[in-house]
Amino acid sequence: MFKPLTPFTFLIVLSIVWCSQWKRPPVCCDPCSIKYWGCKTKCETDDPENMACEPNCTLALDKCARVHCNKLCPRPRRKYWGIDG
Repeated sequence: MFKPLTPFTFLIVLSIVWCSQWKRPPVCCDPCSIKYWGCKTKCETDDPENMACEPNCTLALDKCARVHCNKLCPRPRRKYWGIDG
């Protein structure tokens, strides 16, 4: 049978969800995020049917992040860059 969440478990789950949704990525990821959105926007306007475009932008983000941050950066969310969505 289903056991209700204890208050402690609820707070842990809530904090994980909050951090994953609202925490801003590190500042060193900013140049890579700008390049990612430029790549993604170019893909969507130039060739919306190209299925390889999105993975290519993500690979470019990963390479850029390793150069600037020495670690992977999360895929940027639209809300950080003033893009609706």
